[in-house]
Amino acid sequence: HGKLERTIQSERRFLRKRARDNIREEFFAKIDTIEIERQLLGLSLADDLKVEDPIVQFTCVERARLARSLFRSLASFAEEEHKPHHHRMQVIHDWTALCNLQGIPYKQRDSRCELVGLKEEPSPIDGDMTPTVCPATQCLFCLGNEQRASNSRPYSFSRPDKLRRHVYNCHLRYLAPDACFPCPHPACSENLWGITHFKDHAALIHKMYL
Repeated sequence: HGKLERTIQSERRFLRKRARDNIREEFFAKIDTIEIERQLLGLSLADDLKVEDPIVQFTCVERARLARSLFRSLASFAEEEHKPHHHRMQVIHDWTALCNLQGIPYKQRDSRCELVGLKEEPSPIDGDMTPTVCPATQCLFCLGNEQRASNSRPYSFSRPDKLRRHVYNCHLRYLAPDACFPCPHPACSENLWGITHFKDHAALIHKMYL
């Protein structure tokens, strides 16, 4: 009887530990996007965050690997011989791979062309020719970014929620709430006084709702 009781207790401890490890793995697999989304939306810890798409979507494989390495539970390395060192090296490797990504290079005009009187060809995206009202899924920041390739600047996202996520993650997250900056649209010269003013201006003038 005593041996059977010890066997049952041992099995209970094993199942309890496995359930706890599974919960930790699920938590660390989702905490990156949940906490980042909560901060970007200005929600407190008491507010519930409704995730529209439970599947994490990344724009590149390198970013997905880095997120998985950064927010992976250390308990998953318990069976490895050099788990802390291996984990740090993996994070460094993934971070380096992400930093090594390069976009389309922007070809600057050669200064020697000015000496022989050659004229620079006009850009396909001209501020005077760009319509003020943009598609609802087009990013104003990318449209007005002269360092991007001209064929990639008028890119439209497939859904408005993907556009909002892109604008917050790639542009607004680096600005203070009360930062002053000009409207990024090539044909607009409005000076904006903070992120709230930008969102109101984008919705009223350019029909882009964030």
